[in-house]
Amino acid sequence: MRRKLCANFLSKSGFPDKMKHHATKKNAPLSGEEQLLDYARRLKRHRKGRRGVLVRLSRLTRLYRQPHHLRAAREPFARLLRQYEGQIFTLANDDFICVAKGAPLLAFEKALFAVQLMVRDDPAMKQAIENGEEAAFLGHHFDIETEYEGFLSFAQGLAEGKTPDDQLAYDAGKVRQSRQPEKAAPAGRARTEGETSAGDRRETAQAVFLDGLPGGRDPDLDTAQGMLRALQRLDITPFLREWRIALVAAEERPKVVMRRIGFDVEGLRRRLAPSESLPIGSPVRHAIERYMAEKLLEAPDRLLSGEPEGLATIIDFSLWALDLPAFRDWLGRMKKSRRQHLVMALPAGEVLAAPDRYRAERRRLAASGVRLGVRSLAPELAPLFGKGGLPASFLMLEASRMSGDEGGSDRPAFPRQRITELDPARLIWCGDKTTTPRALALGFRLFCRD
Repeated sequence: MRRKLCANFLSKSGFPDKMKHHATKKNAPLSGEEQLLDYARRLKRHRKGRRGVLVRLSRLTRLYRQPHHLRAAREPFARLLRQYEGQIFTLANDDFICVAKGAPLLAFEKALFAVQLMVRDDPAMKQAIENGEEAAFLGHHFDIETEYEGFLSFAQGLAEGKTPDDQLAYDAGKVRQSRQPEKAAPAGRARTEGETSAGDRRETAQAVFLDGLPGGRDPDLDTAQGMLRALQRLDITPFLREWRIALVAAEERPKVVMRRIGFDVEGLRRRLAPSESLPIGSPVRHAIERYMAEKLLEAPDRLLSGEPEGLATIIDFSLWALDLPAFRDWLGRMKKSRRQHLVMALPAGEVLAAPDRYRAERRRLAASGVRLGVRSLAPELAPLFGKGGLPASFLMLEASRMSGDEGGSDRPAFPRQRITELDPARLIWCGDKTTTPRALALGFRLFCRD
């Protein structure tokens, strides 16, 4: 009876309701933003080896943000977390953040690329691909180990109600500002070549890089996924290739001065999907090249066999594979064998898409004696690596991507004046013998041949 009277009294006083409300609020599950902030704070002393990526599904149209789309988009990152310690945080706007310890950047790139393939038919995604901004449109990477304060600030902003776009607006503004052209030349006077702005050159670079092989078009989603699955079951040994790089001088026999180890992407395309094309710059082609770069690390004996003393070796590689633990192990073996004169040739598209990372990797590898070059380069883009531009030990220019002089060509005319300003000692012409006379006339002396 006494307990019942007490219960009635407390019920009428309203005190239990307040207690119940307080307990419910205190014990309510945290939102994804609050969980991320708590996690970020706890990482302060445990940030080593941690990376993260924000997958921005909120940028897609509503049709591609249905529950089954959101679940499918998280699956590649869930597979990543089966190999590495980490966590996924789902935000209120359908975006999510995946953080993992020890996972290389390439692992995050692969997972993000899988999502990109899933949603490539979304109108917003299509527009980003046409603009050459698909990677930045869908994902934003965090190097938590070296940029912890920035990651913590981002998490705090989300917990305070700011959106990812609000948080990243400053970076986007800097990119947009860097792309603004310089002031136009005075009226009545055409802009000279020397007045061409860096912003104009970047826009031209994007246009030329995204312009693939003639008539080329990316495979559709199902075909692309099938090609990547088949690639993992394929013996790629027959597609590894070796080229000789010869110095051609007037009235002298060509002299082999370097060799190049790489892979035949076109041969792989014919094997995996003969009716499809792989335009230079396409996401599928990049994925294949990154996979092949990893496979090259499994064949160190091939890279060293038959090497003449003092002959430099250029190895076709990927910017994102430089972060792999397997590459560091491979590089250690090269040092033990006293291997010198190594040049890792990276796709021009990867370098132009991430110039800051390229510069950082170049500085890091310089201590090991490894140099970085650029391959699959359209001749129109060569001036971007000239004086005041991106540094590169070698530039491998593709004759197949050279625009014609006829007015019918829809590409920019080849900049003869600018190519002569580049150091011919680091220019390598990649083309058949029919293009050799033209290359010689332009000042090329190094030729890559089978």
